[in-house]
Amino acid sequence: MEEYVIGLDLGTQQIKILIVDREGNIVYNDTEVHPLPFSLQIGWAEQHPTDWWNTLIKLTKKIKKILLKKVVAIGFSVQRSAVIPIDRRGIPLRPAITWMDFRTPSPEKEPKLASKILWIKENEPEIYDKAYKFVDAHAWLAMKLTGNAVSSHSSLPRELINPEKFDYNYEIIDFLNIREKVPDLLPPGEVLGYITKTASEETGLPEGLPVVVGAGDKQCETLGTGCIRPNMAMVSCGTAATIGKISFKFVKSPHFIVRVSAIPGAWNPEAGNAGFSLYSWFIKQFGIKGRKGLPPEEIMDAMAAKVRPGAEGLILLPHCQLVWPGGDIYQRGAILGWSISHTSGHFYRMLLEGIAYNLRVHMENMEKALGQRIEEIRVCGGGARSNLTARIFADIFGKPVVKTLPDNLVSYAGAMGAAIDAAKGGGLYKSVGDAANNMVHPKDSILPNNNIHEFYNKLYEVFKEIEPSVRELHVKLVKYSSLINQPNFG
Repeated sequence: MEEYVIGLDLGTQQIKILIVDREGNIVYNDTEVHPLPFSLQIGWAEQHPTDWWNTLIKLTKKIKKILLKKVVAIGFSVQRSAVIPIDRRGIPLRPAITWMDFRTPSPEKEPKLASKILWIKENEPEIYDKAYKFVDAHAWLAMKLTGNAVSSHSSLPRELINPEKFDYNYEIIDFLNIREKVPDLLPPGEVLGYITKTASEETGLPEGLPVVVGAGDKQCETLGTGCIRPNMAMVSCGTAATIGKISFKFVKSPHFIVRVSAIPGAWNPEAGNAGFSLYSWFIKQFGIKGRKGLPPEEIMDAMAAKVRPGAEGLILLPHCQLVWPGGDIYQRGAILGWSISHTSGHFYRMLLEGIAYNLRVHMENMEKALGQRIEEIRVCGGGARSNLTARIFADIFGKPVVKTLPDNLVSYAGAMGAAIDAAKGGGLYKSVGDAANNMVHPKDSILPNNNIHEFYNKLYEVFKEIEPSVRELHVKLVKYSSLINQPNFG
């Protein structure tokens, strides 16, 4: 009998599900959206975990029983760094504080010390005291499905984890006095429990089905694109644009963050920028609408494809919302070279090129710090559907850009990574690495055009000069623009 595994990807906006065989062939896929994070105050971003659960039920209830009979394990990829205080039954005591939430505890406290949990302690002491556990999305799903609050090293808030030791950061844990209130940790690919009778009745998943430890979304995307060797890197073209890779040595750097990998015993250095949220912003602000049955992105791709590389002197510093590692509150975007000859096609190409230039900076920082040259880029995420995006990445990076999923499924790399972990836990493979080697298959490869790459190299040198050149101007702009908000101004 054929044996399948399920990979589930719990994201900020939706849940995706894949069912694949031991060779990674997709036999079923589906997506359901859930309510977006809501904000009770500026800078807050919360979600109801029950919305995640209801969305999961919608997805799993649609799967035919004949398919489920062949499933040997389920694993999941999750949005990272959520904090959910729960009672002994796993019921949330408040909404989840998500990764998008920027609240901090009182100023005299060290804000990096697990700020979300510390904020709850200071502002909602009754919830802090009542909490049986403080869990993330991974541990909460695990508890709902199996009764066991088990998490992955790679999905919890970073400040709670000592990545070098693959364990908790007990200095922080003890500072918060929550040693008994954190979920158990297991490495990816290990069975954490089995679907309970109650969970089976709610979801339709078979009772007793093994549930396997997964990882954070970006680590699962790295695994799901088959980036399991140090000379490969994953670029996630999602709301944020992220570059990440696997490393079998632990190296700290101010230029990237280091997460625990979806492969046991390894790490994922990563960095990124505001990425493809700039697409949505551009389309919304400039009134680009779909026509002739085509979505706005395809229309803009066609317009940008007519523009020569370099966007005729237009260049973007894409620090418009999110760049990490961050820490500079004065980071802002900048556009140089603007003239009245530029069209919306030029601006759209400028966005793509600016994102790629910044990711190349991150890539080169990783190569230098780790002493490992990256030879190949593998792309995933909704933005990777665009062949123009892949072409620009190849020409700016000067490296082959590879897709490992069909264009209509490139956003399922996280679910594929979860399925790979499940394949190991379900006994289909002896290791996560073996599973990835057999389940991920390159499909399309775009090679760099050497002449265009050399041209982009010149513009890349200009790009690297922009940020230090404009930083002091950004400091002044931020300070001066805040004056208008002062009481009695004008």
